[in-house]
This record gives sequence, C-alpha cells and structure tokens, in this order.
Amino acid sequence: MKFFLDTAHVPDIREGVSLGLCDGVTTNPSLLAKEKGDPRDVVREITKICDGPISAEVVSLGSEGMVREGLEWRKVASNIVVKIPMTVEGLKAIRILASQEIPTNCTLVFTPIQALMAAKAGAAMISPSPATPSSRPAEPTRSPPLEPGCCHHDEQLADDVGPAVGQLPRTSI
Repeated sequence: MKFFLDTAHVPDIREGVSLGLCDGVTTNPSLLAKEKGDPRDVVREITKICDGPISAEVVSLGSEGMVREGLEWRKVASNIVVKIPMTVEGLKAIRILASQEIPTNCTLVFTPIQALMAAKAGAAMISPSPATPSSRPAEPTRSPPLEPGCCHHDEQLADDVGPAVGQLPRTSI
C-alpha cells in the first residue's frame, strides 16, 4: 500500500516523510496558492523532500495547453507526474503525454468507468474524487418519489438514472 499526501504544505510533507507515511504527494493549484512563494519553487522543494511521485496539476482547459504545461512541469524534476482533469480534452492530453513517456495522474475521477477511460488513455495514476451531494445526479421526475427511509431508495435512483457514462456508482470506491 502507498500513501500519498494531498497537500503542498512543506512542513506536513516533511512530517509525513519522517514518519514513513509519505510515498508521494498530490498538489493542485488551490493547495499551492495557500503556500508562500512561486508554485514551481514550492513543487521543486517538495520533490527534494519526497522521492516518490509528485503530482503537479495543469490549469489549461484545452489539450494543447495541458500538454505544454505538463512538459513545463516535468522540467522541474524527474519525479513530477502531470495531473490532468478527467475531461475529453484531458484524455487527449493524457494520451499525448503517455506517448512521450510522461507519467500522468488523472484527477476528478468520480466513477469506475472514468478511471478505466483514463487508464486506457495512458494515465499512470488515478486520483478518485469522493462524490459530493452537488455531483450526484438529480432524482428523475418520471419516477414517483419513494418514502423517506425506504431501504431501496438508492437502488431505485440508480436504476432510474441508468448506466450512462458519468453515473455515480451505488457505492463509493
């Protein structure tokens, strides 16, 4: 089993490494913005503390920009993994970077099918995101509402929504 810390806070990473509980780190632009200094310098410092994979996320929306940013992140250190969102453009970028042997971490993955799609595109890692109430599909209006406390409510909702890509599973990963 490997533990990845989801932070850019250097003292926390140092502590995790000293305890033997940090095999890698995943960062994102929001986490980096909370830290003092240039994000590239913060990530560079993290790569010196932890020998494992360090995920640095792109912010571009198009695949070309994602690839360009990913190549820039890889210049920071050899253990950088380019973190790319689960979107169609992200899948394109993952495929391009994988063809250049650049490791990627697909983030914002909510369902098993999305994880499989990212793996098929060539992602080296997957960062699953927990389902939040705002990310769940709305209850369909074609089915009558079930009584509160009914033990089959979740199953009925999942059956009504159907097996569309992006459907949240009945149980979390």
